[in-house]
Amino acid sequence: MSDRPIITGISLRKSDTSERGRQLLANFDVSTNGIVLRCCSLILHQDNRVTMLPPSMNRAPERKLIMITDSQLRRSIVEAAIAAYRALGGLAVGENAEAA
Repeated sequence: MSDRPIITGISLRKSDTSERGRQLLANFDVSTNGIVLRCCSLILHQDNRVTMLPPSMNRAPERKLIMITDSQLRRSIVEAAIAAYRALGGLAVGENAEAA
């Protein structure tokens, strides 16, 4: 990985916890390694893990057109998104959260 992920935009969201125990914290755009991903989702799980979902086609979660298979890159994106989320006054996530 040559470029560290840079969050180029973020919008905090307030959502209820889903039936699966997930809560949408924010939508964000990220630039890394010459690629820009728009409208990724920062997700808090009930076990305190924080993950990201790449953009989906027509907002349908089952229609992911992009998959990030490099776990180190994925973790770096989540860590950058958590930092941006905190900087904008988002809830204190990440202190004990595991970026996955």
